[in-house]
Amino acid sequence: MSQHAERILELARSKGILRTRDVDSTGAPRALLASLTDEGRLLKLGRGLYRLPDRPASEYESFAEVARRNESGVLCLLSALRFHDLTTQQSSDVWLAIPHKGRAPRFDYPPLRVVRMSGPAMTEGVEIADLASA
Repeated sequence: MSQHAERILELARSKGILRTRDVDSTGAPRALLASLTDEGRLLKLGRGLYRLPDRPASEYESFAEVARRNESGVLCLLSALRFHDLTTQQSSDVWLAIPHKGRAPRFDYPPLRVVRMSGPAMTEGVEIADLASA
């Protein structure tokens, strides 16, 4: 296996969910992602997102996917309550707060509910969580 492929797989192990732009930082060609996916060494979750196939999926997998796709957003409302085990209500949508004038992310899966917030509503009480290991 090539040195670039090893770097990509190591990056996937450390990050949990790998973005295409993460691979750019290694200097490896993006085409290598397709090769590793065809070989079964990576699993494609969606456009630009990959993970190791033997990584156990967690109940927070959809939260992690949304967080990797939109790093300026914050899980909120039902999603935040569910993540902190403060409710048993299970929403099929991931609730994401974005800055008031921010661009709303667009993707097919997971279903997303976007809430626009500004000022203290967007920043107060925000905790940084490692969703890759959750």
